[in-house]
Amino acid sequence: MSEKPLGFEGLAGAGASAPPPGYSQATPQPQQPSLRLAYQDFFPQILKTGGTLSAPVYERFDVLMQRANQWLQSNPGIEVKTCESLEKTGHSKAPADPNMSVRYEANHMQYMVRGLRVWYGPKSTSSGNPEQLGYINCVPGCLKAGGFLSFPEFERLDVVLSKLNGYLQQQPLPGRIVTIETQDIKFTGTWSPNVMDPDNSCWLESGKAAKLYLFIIRIFYIMGPPQYEEVGMADFVPEVQGSGSVFSFSLPASEPFHSVLSRAHAWIKVQQGIRITNVKTLDIKMHNSAFSSRITIDSQQTSYIEHGKATTVYIRAVRVAYARPRVPLPPSQPLLLTYRTFVPAQLRQGGVMSIPSYEYQHEALQRLMAWLNATGAAVLSAETVELKVHQRKHTDEEGSVYAEFGKEVVVYVSALRLYMHGFYQEPPPEALPAMPPPPKGSSDCLVM
Repeated sequence: MSEKPLGFEGLAGAGASAPPPGYSQATPQPQQPSLRLAYQDFFPQILKTGGTLSAPVYERFDVLMQRANQWLQSNPGIEVKTCESLEKTGHSKAPADPNMSVRYEANHMQYMVRGLRVWYGPKSTSSGNPEQLGYINCVPGCLKAGGFLSFPEFERLDVVLSKLNGYLQQQPLPGRIVTIETQDIKFTGTWSPNVMDPDNSCWLESGKAAKLYLFIIRIFYIMGPPQYEEVGMADFVPEVQGSGSVFSFSLPASEPFHSVLSRAHAWIKVQQGIRITNVKTLDIKMHNSAFSSRITIDSQQTSYIEHGKATTVYIRAVRVAYARPRVPLPPSQPLLLTYRTFVPAQLRQGGVMSIPSYEYQHEALQRLMAWLNATGAAVLSAETVELKVHQRKHTDEEGSVYAEFGKEVVVYVSALRLYMHGFYQEPPPEALPAMPPPPKGSSDCLVM
């Protein structure tokens, strides 16, 4: 076994540098007595600004982990609930703003930046030792490099997980797994193993250019004694009726999100000996045969191609990640999986030459925190999920199918989603922050 098989990359939690400027001042601090769940963002700073013929240089993802550990070191009273890698629109001369809720995929080239969002809450134990995070990356092996007229092929997810668990048996993680993340890495142009760097935090992309998406597995863990855990994933793909029509811009009918999550809950109820680490939505490319109406959806694929000048249809599945300790877990109450989505309020509709505007992320977070305080919900994990803004006016948090029509400018809004144990009655409106009034109409004052 090589030292870093399958592209594994580890990080010790110490040695962080000083915190970067620009942290969201609106993010609640751990000492607030009403805190149940919040997040802290760590986004890369620009080391070298870009120019006409040069790209900007951003800090790498491992530097963000060091900063997160320094922040945790100074806040010993909190515990990490979930970690997630988060993408935002970047710039060549200024850092990305993780507090922005809106992102659009334009036809021109633009920089994208990947940061770290750490969801946290108060510690459930009296231990005064601060938590520290570590992580590893697991990159699928390339089976075929591809060429001028062909695309590369990679190992399937079940093969990757099998090799990953073999690695973990030989080299157990020094701590307890908190999140098992599926992270997409994007490539534009010719792919080669030399350009594969899962810790790169900035890249250039365009909505009209073809992109290769490669899914890696990133495991975040709380550093401590080895727990000798294996990992696994269970996918729940929405059922589809019909095939839709590209020519009439119609999409196939699909099972709503709440129904898909109900099937995930039914699966969890009958499992024994596993610990659910996190739940996450996963966008999977739908393949429609050119000679028939047959649709193929394969959640075990670890790569796909998005053709910039053609229509690409996606379906949103639910992926349940879990750890299986070698020592059997004692019997426990079955998890009753439920969810709640908090979408930033729309402030202005988009127009022909403008994109819609929404509340900042921290305003949706304030609503989430108030809801948790009013209901007392037991949180399993959380995620930031992008919802497509249809016709520049509305989102569909229950929708499972969406498409990108070639040269169309696609607008997304980042919502916050909680996965919880148990059902909870909605609190009265006065217990939550007031929602802004709905927009009255479109406006073209935000010109792209």
